[in-house]
Amino acid sequence: MGTVNGQNPSIEKFRLWSKLAKERETGVGNELKCKVSWGQQGSEGKALLETSEILFRGEFRLKIPFATIKSAKAVDGELRLQTAEGLAVFHLGAAAEKWCDKILHPKSRIEKLGVKPDAKVSLLGDFDAAFLTEVKALTKSVSKDKAAADTECIFFAADSRKDLGALPKISKSMKGAAALWEPCRKSRNP
Repeated sequence: MGTVNGQNPSIEKFRLWSKLAKERETGVGNELKCKVSWGQQGSEGKALLETSEILFRGEFRLKIPFATIKSAKAVDGELRLQTAEGLAVFHLGAAAEKWCDKILHPKSRIEKLGVKPDAKVSLLGDFDAAFLTEVKALTKSVSKDKAAADTECIFFAADSRKDLGALPKISKSMKGAAALWEPCRKSRNP
């Protein structure tokens, strides 16, 4: 494959997708200015809906992990979260229902990467069991160890920098708007 402005387009596409994946993984979440009531306290401030918790920063601070929420309801523009410590009421207006749904039905890691139900996925390399379970729960169309011709998403697990040499070949098999993801591992061989 040729170069554009001295850059290999396949490698540049890979870098862009890697950057987007990292942003999605560490994303900021939703943020709104609102009023929150917590026990006898009430304050204006900012509420942040993150991947696994909701935060509030005002005259007091709250951090409510989704796992600690006993019930969540959206009523008349209020998000009502019951926890073991008490009731937190976020006055969010129209966003209350959307936030409640995100708390009750959080997206899986694979959905956050943009993989749609029944998408054609190719897996190249070794992946942990939890990741494989997530992929198989979302789609039954999974090709292993070879990029299928009509694949929509390719997940490439490189164990070393040397393995990254396979990227140009893999990118040639990509058609249309296929996505290529190279999951980061905590421990890697240089």
